[in-house]
Amino acid sequence: MKGRGLAAAALMTLALLAHAAASPQEAPPPPAVAAPGDPNGLVSRARALLKDDKYEEALDVAGSAVDAWPAHAPAFAVLGDAQYRRGDFVPAEKSYRRALELNPDEAAAHFGVGRILRTLGRYPDAASSFSRAAALAPSTPKYLRVLANHLARREDELGMLRRYLELSREHPEDAEEKAIVDNVASWIELLARMGDQPLGEYVKREPITVPIQVVRGQAYLKMSVAGLKDQRLVFDTGATGLTISHRIASRAKLTPIRPFTIAGTGAGRLETGDLVVVPEVALGDGVVIRNLPATVRDPTGPEEGLIGPSTFALFDITIDLKERRLSLDAPGGTARPGTVEPFRNVGGEIVIAAGVNGQPLNAMVDTGSASTIVAKTALSRAPGLTAVPTRWGATPETGAIVGIGGALADRKSILQGTLSFAGRDYPAAGLASSDLSGFSRSLEADVHVILGAQHLDDRPFTIDYRRMTVTFAAAPQPR
Repeated sequence: MKGRGLAAAALMTLALLAHAAASPQEAPPPPAVAAPGDPNGLVSRARALLKDDKYEEALDVAGSAVDAWPAHAPAFAVLGDAQYRRGDFVPAEKSYRRALELNPDEAAAHFGVGRILRTLGRYPDAASSFSRAAALAPSTPKYLRVLANHLARREDELGMLRRYLELSREHPEDAEEKAIVDNVASWIELLARMGDQPLGEYVKREPITVPIQVVRGQAYLKMSVAGLKDQRLVFDTGATGLTISHRIASRAKLTPIRPFTIAGTGAGRLETGDLVVVPEVALGDGVVIRNLPATVRDPTGPEEGLIGPSTFALFDITIDLKERRLSLDAPGGTARPGTVEPFRNVGGEIVIAAGVNGQPLNAMVDTGSASTIVAKTALSRAPGLTAVPTRWGATPETGAIVGIGGALADRKSILQGTLSFAGRDYPAAGLASSDLSGFSRSLEADVHVILGAQHLDDRPFTIDYRRMTVTFAAAPQPR
């Protein structure tokens, strides 16, 4: 993304994607049946089901449309949408590509291919696909919003986002959820206030190793934030961008821009705070970044905020929870020994493939979580995985179940099963299961497992945004 800091781009992804953890609004009932000989009835029904977040039902309806009309491009495009929402990225790409073979002007398929390419880190190619979708369907607000995030010139980005707001007002039936529209308005005001000043600009970038604290499984860094030294932030690989407390914002006299909404993993969980620009953050003696956007909201613990790894995406990032250190190294150096896992960047989250009872499912690498959590959707997708209701994680003061981003719903304890990733098997018995649907909805793709410190603290791992890989060091040999 020429002309824009990677950290700022990461926050923009958060601004425009991590938005919708609230329960979906009631959609009008989809057509009961398609008109004879008309595939568009089934396509419309599948799209209505997706809007209502009923992606399994949408998958069945779209599959029926493809079976009945194998030369109908929109049927393959909506099938790809349902597969993407389910977290099945490889089948989704095949469906989108097939739609484009049938009709090179199928806008929804171009948009779908763009989303696939974006998860692979192929941003210029993704931008081309989003641009094509927006050109073919210039009145579709979402296409303009996503394309704006890939434009190099700020004036072009602002123009595209303003047009998005105009369309949302002119055609409320096509507008996205209010939280998304409001976030776009907040981002427009931030960009307008900044003028030509770059966001997320590195003014000092040198390899460093700094200590981290690990308390109850969470990793903490001490950073300078807006001139305030030794601020304790969670280093959260399950987060995007920067969040700071009201105390920091007040002491640093940061000017609030507009409210801004983000999503947590708790089902039905949305949190809103002020959007601000932090004039400078520094880590150790080697990293200084200016004009970093942040949201202001108070954490649930003693920390003063959290910071995601994409803020340091210009480095190779090595996290060692056991030895309690974080290293930022020049990218593209000597290949590191260990098990290399490709990852997809899904809404800013680092998602790798993990096996649950041998079934490959999406797993998010999350140093902000002490525990590993298996989504309840995995219970139906992984044969032999069983769970029973439990009160795990209840706080003694309130009895509430607290997790990343808030309360976790429909909690269960797994009785049996196996979790596998990076060449190692772990017993799944005793792991927590919960409803992660709100978080998955905000990413528009299912996350089936959150890999917390419970399974990340036995060996260091390196995140390489350039190669889109996570390398897990070899496990120590028993003596």
